[in-house]
Amino acid sequence: MVRGKGCLSTIIANMSEKTPVLDGHEFLLQPEVVFEDQDLLVLNKPAGLVVNRASSVKQVTLQDWIDQYFAKNPDWEKGRGEDEVFAQRSGMIHRLDKDTSGLILFAKRPEVMYQMMEQFQARTVQKTYLALAHEHFSDPEGIIEVGIRRHPQDRERFSVSSEGRPSKTHYRVQREFSGIDIKKLQEDLFSQGKDAKGIHQLSRIYQGFSLVELQPKTGRTHQIRVHLQFLHHPIVGDERYVGRKRYRIDQFWCPRQWLHAWKIAFSYPAGGPPREYVAPIAADLEKSLQFLTD
Repeated sequence: MVRGKGCLSTIIANMSEKTPVLDGHEFLLQPEVVFEDQDLLVLNKPAGLVVNRASSVKQVTLQDWIDQYFAKNPDWEKGRGEDEVFAQRSGMIHRLDKDTSGLILFAKRPEVMYQMMEQFQARTVQKTYLALAHEHFSDPEGIIEVGIRRHPQDRERFSVSSEGRPSKTHYRVQREFSGIDIKKLQEDLFSQGKDAKGIHQLSRIYQGFSLVELQPKTGRTHQIRVHLQFLHHPIVGDERYVGRKRYRIDQFWCPRQWLHAWKIAFSYPAGGPPREYVAPIAADLEKSLQFLTD
């Protein structure tokens, strides 16, 4: 669990009141507002929503949503006019993968963005993720510290290499599961009119699961996903790293990679005690846990 020095103010995500609805026909995936003040916006990003604009991205992004959300904010517009980097990033302090749900931070003013980015670079921000990994760990707690570089054959993947950039992740197993409740899953698939053919392969292929807390100490692309694959415990539903056969079977009961940015703790730019924000496990991931047996 994340702990800060001194008095730690914990704010659980309460998302029913402040979530904006912007051009619903375009923004099919809506982030939820966890916290907002004159300096920061803390969002709970849904899976499937790309964070930053790029020439290769054809869909609406979280940056587009941010630009509309702050369109009439004078501090925001002033910052965009005065600082090119702030305008290019739309105040984005860090990133999440498209298919990862959970907490992400945006600054409303350039000076706040730079202050927060300095905390990330100094590794004083504590991020905690939850992941459902295949099989049981031999060590329930440990540190993964290896080099990571872009995969030499597949430019959309990353791999462990002694020539890669240093990366470090702390992990702790929170809970273990023995397998899948085949009958319960079968009933759920039938209720949705889905084909359950091949479902009995699950009991032969799977050798248990582990719900793991992970705290990345560096910020490499795909870091947690690559680290867990390196330990031979790839994330359930991770199309790029779990392997084709397991990915196909995972799709019966887990609709996407089981990775959630659960908590974030940092020193607030305006001062005061450290703050921590928490986003509940996304509904689709929570449902997948219901098919697991202890």
